Amino acid sequence: MKHLLALVMVMLLSFSAFAQNERFELNFKDNKVIHNDSDWEFLMHEYTYDFLVSKKIHMLDNDNFIVHSYIEFDTPYTYSAFNEPTHKIYTMGVMSCSRKAFMLLRQVYVKEDSNIQVIQPIQPNEYVSEVETPGTARNQMYLKVCSGEIV
Repeated sequence: MKHLLALVMVMLLSFSAFAQNERFELNFKDNKVIHNDSDWEFLMHEYTYDFLVSKKIHMLDNDNFIVHSYIEFDTPYTYSAFNEPTHKIYTMGVMSCSRKAFMLLRQVYVKEDSNIQVIQPIQPNEYVSEVETPGTARNQMYLKVCSGEIV
């Protein structure tokens, strides 16, 4: 019950944060993601992609942060659901430092020409990833965000 109450609080804080204009958001125009390299910090190369995180995150409380990240494939990846290969996947979610977990809330799949293939909303708690495995991109993101290095 405590975990459910904590999750509800994080969600309420997340939704109230969306109303604030000063936090980072992806820019869209004409079904394209307007990408600005200066908004992102490279964290590491993992398997077949580069992993980057937004230089600006939004603190929900002392323990939870809204974080945007994206991966850029070395070679665009072909998903069976799309007619054309995916070049990047942008994500948005909540990093919980005390739970050592990242709750994914949205993914944006983008073709090489920056056109959006799909925006996939994800229900809270549908996809929660642990972030403690050393040497992984998600661990690098956790260390950067929860150390206060990015704000």
